[in-house]
Amino acid sequence: PPVQDQASGRLVPGKVPQPNGAGQRLDVSICNSFVVEKLSPHSAFHRTRRTQLQFRLELVKQLIGGFVSNLPGHVQTRFDGRKRACSWCSREGRRNPTGRTPETHYGCSRCGVNLCKGCFLHSGVS
Repeated sequence: PPVQDQASGRLVPGKVPQPNGAGQRLDVSICNSFVVEKLSPHSAFHRTRRTQLQFRLELVKQLIGGFVSNLPGHVQTRFDGRKRACSWCSREGRRNPTGRTPETHYGCSRCGVNLCKGCFLHSGVS
């Protein structure tokens, strides 16, 4: 039976790999999802002709969303220029008494994202 080539996403003759662990089962599931997308007449594949790598990268972005863990190198700093809306407050729907999203000069030097001093600690970047 044909097997999907990991790099190109093409079906090639070969033996079907037998999943022996959670990671391998996940890999097979992702490959199968890519094949189903390719075969679906209304999928994004037909509009963009994306590769399996592009499919996997998009899948990862969709799965992790805006999650950021405690990553090294993220340091709170004061940005020059005018204040900008705090990304975390905006995401959480926080408003100041005037009904606007709180603004700040501070943020993550690595990401370039504006974050209030308190939000920097709660956002998981620090």
